[in-house]
Amino acid sequence: MCAKLVKKNDNAVQCDGCDHWVHIRCADIDREGYKLLQLSKPEDKWYCTKCSSPCGICLKGVRGDDPAIECDSCKKWIHNRCSLVEDSHYDHIQATNCIWMCPSCDNGNLSNTWDLTAPQTENSFHALNPDSGNAHSIPSIDGKSSARRPSGRTALKKEVSIVSININGLRGKKLDLQTILSESNLDVVALQETKIDSTVTDTELIPPCLEYEIFRNDRTLRGGGTMLLIKNHLSPFQVNFTADGSESIWAKVSINGTWHYIASWYRDPDAHVEHISLLRDQLSKIMTSHRNSKLPCFHVLGDFNFSQIDWAHRLDKDSGNSVSNHSGKLLLDIINDFAADQLVKSPTRGNNTLDLVITNTPSQYTDVSTMDSPSDHAAIVCKLKCLFPNLKQPRRRITQYSKGDYSTMRRGYSWVLYQVFQWGAGYAQQWKRIGNLSNPS
Repeated sequence: MCAKLVKKNDNAVQCDGCDHWVHIRCADIDREGYKLLQLSKPEDKWYCTKCSSPCGICLKGVRGDDPAIECDSCKKWIHNRCSLVEDSHYDHIQATNCIWMCPSCDNGNLSNTWDLTAPQTENSFHALNPDSGNAHSIPSIDGKSSARRPSGRTALKKEVSIVSININGLRGKKLDLQTILSESNLDVVALQETKIDSTVTDTELIPPCLEYEIFRNDRTLRGGGTMLLIKNHLSPFQVNFTADGSESIWAKVSINGTWHYIASWYRDPDAHVEHISLLRDQLSKIMTSHRNSKLPCFHVLGDFNFSQIDWAHRLDKDSGNSVSNHSGKLLLDIINDFAADQLVKSPTRGNNTLDLVITNTPSQYTDVSTMDSPSDHAAIVCKLKCLFPNLKQPRRRITQYSKGDYSTMRRGYSWVLYQVFQWGAGYAQQWKRIGNLSNPS
């Protein structure tokens, strides 16, 4: 470390990683620690700071062979056991280029969020119109709409339960959906192909007693349309992408101090191949709006109708080769460019995986699975972990020498000198007196 020669009689230890010798003063090892290292067993390893770095939580060394992840925010290495990352999630993170943040960076303080105003009474949806007058609208990502800033606190949740369903006509399946919502404690529900328009009221579809905030982007009674249902206690509010032409609806919630952008997306099977680029534009606006703050999390749920992709290998399902633009290459490029991942690997309609969950925090998802739904599509069910335990760091002992009782120490030292070192006594007699003082019995 100091680049000086380690001599034969120097107090030094050898690193088990690089085999270099390091002075104990350079390695910040005291005499007591040096003695313990000398008495250690051969299987006990010691690594220098070049071969290991302190864990951002437990402060113990993270070595080259330790399972650990580097935080993309603070750049500190964290043991898997300290960040509660399971082995399956660890392998998943290694295989992708997704963004991962440690519990310290992903567990921010309770900053102010937006407050809710009066309940919405208008049934028509104007998400793409900046002058809609929606009571829950907020400034759009491109800053063309305005609303007052409320003063609520961020929601506190350990985990968020999420479901995504291509409902294929909500009016005819509203009773089935209401049964699912009343029996399951779902925090976020994303619906596609709702097939409703402004003549259908919110209360006709979702009773107020279920305590959901409803966000809609209707097309017609014959097809299309998306909807988001988010529990009121999460204090959601709408995010407007002004006239971007996509069939999607976005909302934003603050959970444990972190912003989460949630979308319900629908891509028509007959849509132009470039239509999926609208998703790239939306994600770019979200990330640009947070370029001077902590990166937000995004979760895109929906039916994208790319039947040719084998999501387990990200290849063309029929040929086994790379996916073409027509088969969904542009979507794969978006996922890679935004360090995200797609979590659904099993079929959702027939033998095709059409319904997807795209997120930049895949390691925080658990129990991603499919289940039967009232529609001809399987429902996607998953849970998002949002709260990590705060591990206490060990207290560091600092000796305050300035507060020592030196006068008492001097008197005690003088008394020992008087009792032991007397004129005319030999060395043997003085050593015997020292033994009697230290062991009076």
